[in-house]
Amino acid sequence: MLKREKWSGPNPDAAFHRKFEDILEQIEQKPEPVKKKNFLKTGAAIGGTVAACGALFFGVCAANPVWASNLPVVGSIFKSQAEKLQYKGDYENYVKPAGEAGGSLTASSSGITMTLSETYCSPEALYISYVMESETPFEETREESTGPVLILEGQAEYSFESETDYVFAYPTGDYVDDYTYEGVVRLDLPGRGAEAGENIQVDLKISQVVGDLKNPDTLDTGYTQEELEAMSDEQWEKAMKEIETAAQEEGWDTWPNTHEQWFVEGNWEFQIEVSPDDSRVQTVEINETNEQGIGLESVMVTPFEISVKELYTGEADPADYYATLLDAEGKMIRMAEGNSEALPIYGHDISTVTVYICDYVEYMDELKGQADQPGFQELLEERAVYKKEVHFEEQD
Repeated sequence: MLKREKWSGPNPDAAFHRKFEDILEQIEQKPEPVKKKNFLKTGAAIGGTVAACGALFFGVCAANPVWASNLPVVGSIFKSQAEKLQYKGDYENYVKPAGEAGGSLTASSSGITMTLSETYCSPEALYISYVMESETPFEETREESTGPVLILEGQAEYSFESETDYVFAYPTGDYVDDYTYEGVVRLDLPGRGAEAGENIQVDLKISQVVGDLKNPDTLDTGYTQEELEAMSDEQWEKAMKEIETAAQEEGWDTWPNTHEQWFVEGNWEFQIEVSPDDSRVQTVEINETNEQGIGLESVMVTPFEISVKELYTGEADPADYYATLLDAEGKMIRMAEGNSEALPIYGHDISTVTVYICDYVEYMDELKGQADQPGFQELLEERAVYKKEVHFEEQD
């Protein structure tokens, strides 16, 4: 059980659980069910799953005051990270400076300087590019397809929303050198998003920077794999309790912990003013349900993503259903890593998008694994409890 002393986030809600399996599958190849004779190979698996589950998308940035005077021109960070971005696209035509009069926003704490460089805001999401520089070299960090595995934890307040939003972000980026990191992060706007064309203020407060260690410690179980395999059920259960107790005493059950992560606590605060850009945003209002109370409210597409607002009435429980989208060619539009339900549209023909809502358990257990197989769309046609074709105008 994860200790809560260093965990300030909210308890997972139904939407979190609905996307849990997709998040895990995208972060790492899903292993076979853990059996008693196949105990965790390393202690890294303990904290890795915790970090994966915590992906509530957000981000900010960084740079040293001296280095900040040489910040890249507007759009260049998005361009340099283009191949790694999950929500790919031509951001150069959309981004604006993060600060007033073409400037940047900088804050320093605990030996790390963060500088926000550029922003792009749609009615439902805010993208931020940033640089981060440390007075001492960053520790070696585990890498994935999106770059070094970093997390920025904190909170955000929005001028259009009364509630404070907890933020837990996996940015996309790279180390420029041992002291400097630059990247891009996407932040879901809370509630139903912001009104296009209206200026909004976002107050960002980052309280912790965390990185997965490239060479994490290995939890010493005190047993060899052969010894574990030779145990009776009673002996194995006793051994597991001993290992769990030892792990707790050594701090393996907290997040972050020094065995698996490096982390810096501090206070980095920013105020950003942005105006959501709807110049190439299309929203199709649907507002219908079937006899079971299952349906769609709307579908929105921006230059970089597509998002669906499902609609449930009566006794229909949103947690019991899962929506999947196919493009005009019948290809599944897959989720990005993290907790956002917006889907990247890069590489897809979205002139026509078909939304299928399926029983959650049936989709996860029987349908999902066939997404790359011939006949997947026919299978959805047969099993879905709701279907809707949505058409969008072609954009230049």
